[in-house]
Formats: sequence, C-alpha cells, structure tokens
Amino acid sequence: MLSYTQTYKNMKKITITLLMAILFASPIFSQWSDVSAWVSRPLSTPEATASPFIWYEAVTSENLFIDLRYGFDWSNTMGLYVGPNLQNESASLWASPQIGLLYSADPDGFNGFGPEVEFGGESVDSTGFQYSFYGMGQYARTTCDEASFFYGYLEMFWEPTDYLKIGYAGQAISTTGTDEGSPLAYHWIETGPVVKITLFEKFYFKPWFVWSTSTAYDQKIVAGIGYTF
Repeated sequence: MLSYTQTYKNMKKITITLLMAILFASPIFSQWSDVSAWVSRPLSTPEATASPFIWYEAVTSENLFIDLRYGFDWSNTMGLYVGPNLQNESASLWASPQIGLLYSADPDGFNGFGPEVEFGGESVDSTGFQYSFYGMGQYARTTCDEASFFYGYLEMFWEPTDYLKIGYAGQAISTTGTDEGSPLAYHWIETGPVVKITLFEKFYFKPWFVWSTSTAYDQKIVAGIGYTF
C-alpha cells in the first residue's frame, strides 16, 4: 500500500494536472473540451488496489488537438500530446497525429516520448442507424531503463438515444526492449462491453467491464465520469 507521503505527492500531482486542464479548458483557448476522472480495479483479485487516472482533451480555436493525462500511460506518470486536428467536411470523421512526452518523478513511473494517433467518427444520417467509434494508437520510447511500449485502443458504439451509447471496446499493450523474464515484459489484450450514459447533456458516466489475458487478473472494471463542453 502507498504511504501517506506517497499518497500526498500523488494527489499534489493530480491537483496540478487538473489546474492545467482547467486553464486549457477555458473557452478562450478551446472550441471543444473534455475532462474526465477514471478508476480501474481488478475484480478477480480482492487484494488488488484501484488505479485512478485523469484525462483532459481539447481542440483549440487554431484546430490544435491537446491531450493531457495523468496515471493512464504508466503509474504516476503525466503525458502531454499535441497535434493537428484533421476532419472531413461534415466533421463525421476526424484524426489527430500527435507527438508527446511522458514524465514522472516517481521511480516506478515512466519517462519517454513518442508518436500517437487518435481518430474517430459518427453517423451523419439522423434518421438511420446511429453509431460512433473512437480509437488511438501509441508508441512510447523510454529515455531511462523502463521498457518501451506499444498501445492500442478501439471502441465502437450503437446509439439508440441521444443519452445512451452501448458498445464494445478493446485495448492491447506490448512492451519491448526487455528480456521475457523481466517483470516489465508483458503482452496482453483486454476486451469487453462498454456503456456511456449522458446526464444533463454534458456530464457522462462510462463503465467498461473487461476480460483480460493478463496473468495478474482475469477481469476488471474501468469506470469514469466526465464533462464535455
């Protein structure tokens, strides 16, 4: 378990990240923003602790995509990615190639850099089948002794109403640059059903029930609450 000092330091980092997110989220700087807080907890391992992470995304008035997060890429690690936001005329499809940095002052954190791409889309016919999808791909190159890694995520939704999305999501990670016997060497895939419930038009709740190929656990839940504006 984390000591009081470690917990305090982690909360301080999270607070700093949130303050940065609020700054970027100002309408003066962005035309679209999303701030969310998440927790990931294994279900098949009772002694396991929950892992929180926070995420902020925005598209500025200059059409620059900003991605700021803490605790998602690696434990106690902050990530900042930026890149152009590209979309078609109807804005039903978009993609953002990005470059970014990962930083942590924690010995168990990750320090590195690398490219990332985020993409998504949604149906344009309001009378037909309503769907949406989102995905991301990432390669993070270590600058220290950690393992570099590849990461990918994809979710697809059916939208029966404006306030409910029902879908399926999957993610995969593979580390490189380590011996197979190393504790940093792992390769796993996680998939499962996901639901997004929108409340009061801008707030949302999003639980994801996951089955994993990881040797550490078989099942977990990832749940988040967010605000889009």
